[in-house]
Amino acid sequence: MVAEGEHVAVLNRVQGTHRGAFAGHQPTGNRVDAMAFQLYRIANDQLAEHWEVADFATLMRQLEV
Repeated sequence: MVAEGEHVAVLNRVQGTHRGAFAGHQPTGNRVDAMAFQLYRIANDQLAEHWEVADFATLMRQLEV
């Protein structure tokens, strides 16, 4: 996580087991491991904007859907 001025950037890694419905797909029991990047803009001590780029292609491939 990095912050400068009114912007905060976050790179995160999501890991887990697909145990519940996700994006219309029933649980597979598959392990998943994917990356995402978020950029936030804070104004007046509140979240004003949010952008995200997530590696859904890798996630869906790991779910085998």
